[in-house]
Amino acid sequence: MMALGEYLADIVQSWTMFDTSMGAVARITDFSKKLPQEQQGHGSSKEDWFAHGDIDVKGLTASYSPTADPILRDINLSFKAGQKIAICGRTGSGKSSLASALFGLLHIQSGTILADGYDITKVSQDDLRNRMIALPQDPYFCPGTVRSNLALREVESTTVTDQEMLSALDKVGLKSKFEALAAASVSWQTALDVTLNPSDMLTRGQQQLFALARSLLCKGQLLMIDEATSGLDAESDRLVQRLIRSEFKGRTIVAVAHRLLTIMDFDMVVVMDAGRVVEVGCPAELRDIEGGRFAALVRSGGV
Repeated sequence: MMALGEYLADIVQSWTMFDTSMGAVARITDFSKKLPQEQQGHGSSKEDWFAHGDIDVKGLTASYSPTADPILRDINLSFKAGQKIAICGRTGSGKSSLASALFGLLHIQSGTILADGYDITKVSQDDLRNRMIALPQDPYFCPGTVRSNLALREVESTTVTDQEMLSALDKVGLKSKFEALAAASVSWQTALDVTLNPSDMLTRGQQQLFALARSLLCKGQLLMIDEATSGLDAESDRLVQRLIRSEFKGRTIVAVAHRLLTIMDFDMVVVMDAGRVVEVGCPAELRDIEGGRFAALVRSGGV
């Protein structure tokens, strides 16, 4: 009877897990149906349409969906190829929304975003994002090997060599770690063959370093950074800052900045408030403006 009771308990538990999972699937399906469709470009573009890295934002008002209220209002900005630009502001100011707009993730109600003179709404979303590089605060990983996680995008998976991947891992200090894991296993021939389990294998800081290695392999002309050093120790932070400035030299860098100390050598700071641009200029000059928005952020630690 005890065995039968345990068997029935297992059945009940399995059914409960199945029912819960099906409920989750139903909720996800319902949520996906409610998501707004992205604005899809249909125009053709030259193969080298974003080969320089110029960005011009003209009269941009944008929202999360066609029916939502604007979260960005009347934005006018110009970034030249090779410049380093920081987007700053307090929580909810619109700095991350502006970054999302550059990636084509918002609905443009009015105005334009031009990449090397091309309206980004006139090209496909895949084409747009293949020309840009994202270095997020919380790196993303997919089931698979170190190799497949270093080349997530198709454009890199078909062009980047194993040697280039190993070199990128070496630059961020992770190559020896994966080589040691491969040497201790009979299943993995090289460091790139290691089945990646980031939560078990890598600290949060190492996950960010892995994401940087991935970015080093991308060929896009615009690097978008969202405080990618928040989980790093001081030594690793210095490494990341050095690699960003050396490996992406000549490419346009846009950083959503929370730690203002890391962007004081940038060419430009854009200060956001309530979805609008309220200050633009050189970091050192804005820092010294009495009563200025950026000066206030510096004094408060950039929160």
